[in-house]
Amino acid sequence: LFSDRIAIGQSPGCFVDIGAHHPLALSNTYALYKRGWRGLNIDATPGSMEPFRKYRPEDINLEIAIGSRRERLPFTIFSDSALNGFVDEGTVWAHEARGIKVQRVVEIDCVPVSEVLRSHMEGRAIDLLNLDIEGRDLEVLRSFDFQTWRPKMIILEVLGRKDLRDFLLSEEVVFLESVGYRAFSRLDFSSIFLDHPYV
Repeated sequence: LFSDRIAIGQSPGCFVDIGAHHPLALSNTYALYKRGWRGLNIDATPGSMEPFRKYRPEDINLEIAIGSRRERLPFTIFSDSALNGFVDEGTVWAHEARGIKVQRVVEIDCVPVSEVLRSHMEGRAIDLLNLDIEGRDLEVLRSFDFQTWRPKMIILEVLGRKDLRDFLLSEEVVFLESVGYRAFSRLDFSSIFLDHPYV
């Protein structure tokens, strides 16, 4: 994770990983943890923090759901746990059409991201914000306090875009540009944004 002006991964930094899923598999922060980075891992799936406590004991590991406000919502748990989330019927249907089954639906309380950061990140700079919460990324970004916490880099999924032009017109890109971030790189699922001083 590099540009010519910012070296994410060169020296120990701090991350916030919302929708962290697993401490090792499909993780954008595990390689950083091995380099000495430490941070905050958050996932709403019941039982998800057990392996984090085993493999990432020096991180703060929270089994909670993040939202823009306090509310209680149905959380869908699939046979592929990477897809768990607060999803609509269309998403459930699309996953089931690919053979991914719903295992159960549980009611979970959402906590505003600002409350969590005030409780666990007060006085700490965030070098990387990794966000993967199955379609609710934009909602959380819009409620994020960029005045108090300003990550140098943001990684999130921007799905359903047929090409780069379509990607650059997406709500996620337009919003992040409005708060001073620029699209830096787009991978298979993940899109990387840098705060404008580092672009």
